[in-house]
Amino acid sequence: MSNNPSENHLQQIGNLLHDTVSQQLTAMRMLLEKLQRRSEKLEAKDLETVEQLKGLATTAMDQLSRIMEGLNPVPLDDQGLPAALEQLGAQTIQISNVHCAVDVADNVGVQDGFIAGQLFLIVREAIHNAVKHAQPKTIEVCLSQQASGIVLTIRDDGCGMSSGMKSSKGAGLRIMHHRALAIDGQLDIRSTPGQGTEVRCELT
Repeated sequence: MSNNPSENHLQQIGNLLHDTVSQQLTAMRMLLEKLQRRSEKLEAKDLETVEQLKGLATTAMDQLSRIMEGLNPVPLDDQGLPAALEQLGAQTIQISNVHCAVDVADNVGVQDGFIAGQLFLIVREAIHNAVKHAQPKTIEVCLSQQASGIVLTIRDDGCGMSSGMKSSKGAGLRIMHHRALAIDGQLDIRSTPGQGTEVRCELT
C-alpha cells in the first residue's frame, strides 16, 4: 500500500464508489433486465423506455468504472512507465490492428507512482477514444523531457473531431482532463476534421 496520503485518500474514494454507486447501478440494471424479460406484460412504448434505461445504466457503469480506475494507483512493474507504455502499444496493435508506436526518451524519469499511473491512464484513454471513434491507421505515443518539464503526446491520423465534438467534451475527454488536473498537469487537445487528433499533457 502507498504511503502517499493523497493516493490513499483517492483509493478510499474509489472503494467507496465501488461499494455504493457501482453496486446500486448494477442492481438497477439487473432489475431492468428482469422487467424486460416480462415483455409480454409491457406495452411497446414501456418496453422501449426500459431498453433506454438499461442502456443508460450500462453507460453509467462503464463511465464510473473508468473514473474509479483513475482514483486507484496503477500497478506498474519494476521497469516502470516506459515498459507499461510499450506493452500498451503492443496490445493495441494486437487487438485493434492499428499501428501504435511508442517513443520514450532516455532522460525521462517519473518516480512518483501516482503520476506515472495517471499518465498511463491518459494514454490508454486517448488510444481507446482514437480506436473507437477516429478509425486511425497509426497512433504515436511520445514521452519526453523538455526544458519546461515532462511532455506527453498522443497523436493519431484518424478522422479528427469537429469543434462541436471538442466543446461538448464527452466522458473520455473529461476523464483525461481530470487526470491531468490530479497531477497538476495541463492537457490540450488539438484536432481538425480529416487530419487526426493530438492529445498533449505537460507537467512543469
